[in-house]
Amino acid sequence: MMDLVEGTEEASGALMLPPASAVGRASILCVHLLALAAAEGGGEAALLLRDADGVRILGGEGGAIAAEGAACLMDGQSLDACTVRLLPVRSGAVEVWLCVRRNAPALEHVLALCALQVDDLLRERAAAPQSGEHALVERMQLRMQRMADTADVAFYRCDFATRVVTGDARFASLWGLPPERLAVGVPIDELLMFLHPDDRLVYDGSLEDELRDEGCYELRFRILVSSPSMPGSGQAQSRSPRSSRLRHVLLRGWREDESRPDSRRSVGLAMDVSSASMTAEALRSSEAFTRLLLSSLPDCIHILDCEGCIRFVNEGGIRSMEMDSPIIMHGLPWVDLWRGQPRRRAALAVQTALAGETARFQGYAMTMRGQRRFWDVAVTPVFGEDGDVRRLLAIGRDLTEANQSAERLQLALDAGAIAGTWMWDDSASRMTGDARLAQTLGLDPARLREGVMPNVIYDSVDPRDRFAVVQAVTAATRRGGKCRFEFRVDTPEGQRWFEGNGRCDLGDEGRVVRFPGIVFDIDRSKRQALRQAALVELGDQLRALDDTGMMEEVAARIICRELDASGAGYGVVNDDWTGMTVGGTPEVTRPLVGVRMFADYGAFRPILGRGEPVAIADVHTDALTAGYDARYDAEGIVAILCVPIFKFGRFVGLMFVCHDAPHTWTDEEIVFTRAVADRTHASMRQARTQQQIRDLNVMLEERILQRTRERDRLWNIARDLFIIIDRRGYYVAVSPSWEETQGYRAEELAGLRLDALCHPDDGAWCWTRSSVCWRGRPGRRRGWMSGCGGRTAAGGPITGAATTRAMRSMRSGVT
Repeated sequence: MMDLVEGTEEASGALMLPPASAVGRASILCVHLLALAAAEGGGEAALLLRDADGVRILGGEGGAIAAEGAACLMDGQSLDACTVRLLPVRSGAVEVWLCVRRNAPALEHVLALCALQVDDLLRERAAAPQSGEHALVERMQLRMQRMADTADVAFYRCDFATRVVTGDARFASLWGLPPERLAVGVPIDELLMFLHPDDRLVYDGSLEDELRDEGCYELRFRILVSSPSMPGSGQAQSRSPRSSRLRHVLLRGWREDESRPDSRRSVGLAMDVSSASMTAEALRSSEAFTRLLLSSLPDCIHILDCEGCIRFVNEGGIRSMEMDSPIIMHGLPWVDLWRGQPRRRAALAVQTALAGETARFQGYAMTMRGQRRFWDVAVTPVFGEDGDVRRLLAIGRDLTEANQSAERLQLALDAGAIAGTWMWDDSASRMTGDARLAQTLGLDPARLREGVMPNVIYDSVDPRDRFAVVQAVTAATRRGGKCRFEFRVDTPEGQRWFEGNGRCDLGDEGRVVRFPGIVFDIDRSKRQALRQAALVELGDQLRALDDTGMMEEVAARIICRELDASGAGYGVVNDDWTGMTVGGTPEVTRPLVGVRMFADYGAFRPILGRGEPVAIADVHTDALTAGYDARYDAEGIVAILCVPIFKFGRFVGLMFVCHDAPHTWTDEEIVFTRAVADRTHASMRQARTQQQIRDLNVMLEERILQRTRERDRLWNIARDLFIIIDRRGYYVAVSPSWEETQGYRAEELAGLRLDALCHPDDGAWCWTRSSVCWRGRPGRRRGWMSGCGGRTAAGGPITGAATTRAMRSMRSGVT
């Protein structure tokens, strides 16, 4: 725009005159008025003059907006077509325009002030003032008074040295104070109490620094003014956010005496900009809300022109289409986003919308990163004031997950994982279901589709699970929310497990509004979970037993319960692998008790010897058991499963399961039987090992008892002297032979030290040798005793035990 202005100046010569130098008070006031206009009009403002000589800039020549406004005035184009806003200040032969970015209600006061200053400003530009400084001050005061009377602007004077503010009546009414108080002066600290609590930090002493350094300052803040009807409205202390009015104030001041830069006095004007601030805030809030709304919408919103090209994409569309920037799609034909059949649908939707109707379609489209997504699209026309289509609005919703869920649901229905769906109609107290649910429950599909009473559904459930199902459904109809239950049903393929999942929505009166549900076939996973729990139960019970016969009974009972078998058992295979021994007593669930030879039941022993299981669905038709029907009929066996157990490469055990009707054995049943067999064999082997350890302990205890009795007999009848001493050399026990040979009783020696019986001649060295000399009682002989010392087997104190023959080494003489 500056280039345009400069080019125009060169072409038209005197049309653009250089701005006159700013002198005088009017020019200074013009600067501040332009600052006010810039604050309300978009950040920039300028004052332009147009007459017969051309266009000139009266104020704001340093900004770009002055050149833009001057170019608009010189071109003579319509004011509505200009890139800036030109507001008339004065008309006639000499036109004056205020140039701003946008119009605002508060600018009307600025226009009024500018209109009052135009004549003085033109005179100051024409010639320097001839009157003295006092006359200028008087005229300035007069003009200020006139402006205060004609515009909603208040004037004040502030002395930062004494911290006192004086002002006119409008300034007093702005703060809600009596005019006479402001005429005398009000402390700055008292005015600060009127500020909104969030804005009290704006005054931090920086105004004085700005006044000293720049000669002016500007401040925008909010004040709380009490309502006149409130008692004590003149007291600042009674103000609170609830009982006060909020005002937005724009304050601008400048140095009172320009010739004294160090002066701390300032004059200025204050303007109530509450209306403009609230309008701007409402506009910002509305724009922010619109941006937030568009950005928070997950839908992809495109605005197309009448050619079908993209002109706008919201943030949700940027995320959905995985774009780095919306510029990528700007100007791109919208139909190019689609391929194949969806492209033809998109082109038809654009044509329909251009004709004034709304079009919808669904299809797959690729994102900018190559992701394939399914969209539900609505194309709507946007009409202008004349009723013509000006724009097209295309809204696409990403339904990829929902579409994939529907596809997975259909695949699950086709695969048989879903056994049916139901819907509860509380108004008629009936439940409806599809054909799959009817087939699962064994009901008539047409009857179930029309609706049946809930008890008909409950009667189809196994009696063992019927109460739990009724309780779960009843609880959901009372409190609402999710409902889940498991149940068994007798089907032509046998008894199977199912799971019901539903959600009950209640109305305001607590009645069922909607209660849909779906039934899953969980037979395989449920049986696996039950069998895993059965293995845990088997381990717990086996650990509590030590009898192998009871272990076999527990294993047979659990395996019959989980496999719905008529009988089961565990056999210990003999050394030559020709038969097995099944312990316990014959029962209904424990056939083949006793010694059984494999050759009497079929030709499957080589298969078992290789470690492979033998699963016979019907012994009457299987080749391995042909000719052995009588043997199996006597035992009541029609189907049999045999699982061999090998340990260290040897065939050591066999777990067998029987049915009294033909039965096809599944892999899960074989794996479960093998797990039971392994745990049973390990527990039985451990029980036998522990029994052997107990028998060995009994034998060792008997031997120890025999040795103890022999030791005690030798202690009592031997003629040798036996003694037990502790590690400090005190007698602990002596044998009866001491009293017979030496004359000392056991109670006399107990507690004495070993050297107490030493001969006086041998006392010096009796402890330094391995032999000890003692004295006998009068009439007894003295002798030598050799000894040894050590710790007890229990790790107690050191004890000594010594044995010797009293007559082996005798000294002459009797003591």
